[in-house]
Amino acid sequence: MSSTTVRVILYALRVLRSHGLNDAALQTVYRAVVTRLTYAISAWWGFITADDRQRIERFLRRGTRSGFYRPAPPRACSRNYNP
Repeated sequence: MSSTTVRVILYALRVLRSHGLNDAALQTVYRAVVTRLTYAISAWWGFITADDRQRIERFLRRGTRSGFYRPAPPRACSRNYNP
């Protein structure tokens, strides 16, 4: 994914937000892009350059900072399991 593509995606998300698309829908679109970007990441991550890794990480940070990604709050762990 080139830096131009990343800029276009983030710009499109900002335009959708300015036109009134709610945050849940924006997050759904962003997650779809991230899913496509990171498909089979464990297979190809070792073959990309450090610059490419930085681009991917920068895209993820920008999306988080812009509010397109909000991690789910941690779930409470249940202590009811007795082996």
